[in-house]
Amino acid sequence: MYATPVRSADNLNRDRRVLSAGIGVNTKKFFADLAVTNSSYNTNYQPYAYASYFPSDARILSNKVTQASLTFGFNF
Repeated sequence: MYATPVRSADNLNRDRRVLSAGIGVNTKKFFADLAVTNSSYNTNYQPYAYASYFPSDARILSNKVTQASLTFGFNF
C-alpha cells in the first residue's frame, strides 16, 4: 500500500493498493514469463473548481486497473 504524500482539504483517502504476481518457465531452448498487477485508488474530480459561483459538482471516482505482461525469449 502506498500512502498519499499530500493532505487534502476534501479528506479523501487517496492511498493506492497494489498487488502483483508472476510466474515463469525456463528450459534449455526458451523462457516465458507472465506478470499481473492490480492497483486501486480513489480520486476526486471537480471541473471548474476555482470559480466560486459554479455549483459544486464533485465526483469521487474509484479507479481499478489490472495489467498483464507476457514475455518470451530464446536461449542460444
